[in-house]
Amino acid sequence: MLAHSRRDPREKLIASQGVGCGPVSSTRGRMTSAGSLDLKGMHFLVVDNSWHVGKDLKAILEGLGADVTGPAPTAPQARGLIAEHTPDLAFVDVKLRDGELAYDLIDYLHGRGIRVIVISGYAVPQQRERNVAAILQKPVSKTELLATLRSVTMKKRGADAPLDGISSGQYP
Repeated sequence: MLAHSRRDPREKLIASQGVGCGPVSSTRGRMTSAGSLDLKGMHFLVVDNSWHVGKDLKAILEGLGADVTGPAPTAPQARGLIAEHTPDLAFVDVKLRDGELAYDLIDYLHGRGIRVIVISGYAVPQQRERNVAAILQKPVSKTELLATLRSVTMKKRGADAPLDGISSGQYP
């Protein structure tokens, strides 16, 4: 389980129940027989001002087979990483380093057809929700993270359809 450590002011996510993804499957963004996800061939961006949270999330995603860039603690650093390799999906915290808010970055990602999952302890204003595929409140359990990934990486038209072809920016 990923837990929000109340003793750690850096909002550390802790993977305490293992991060293994079960049997490896060749299906991109699909469930494996173990009920987990195989994210092989997918590229994710992690944007979070907390190094520990970002590194833990990155480790979980890599454990599921994903290629992960970040964590980036600021929007300019995130844009630099995006310029190097466009992600399929981005995990973005609302509050970044030095009080910077990520709303413009979320709009930028959305404008480029990149799905966004907000993972934050802060609320997302209703007018900003239209540009995100999902919102996860910290602390986030591994079960909740996997369920959200499963939902976001599948097209609206079919549970077996991978993330490919989502550049239209239309979210299920």
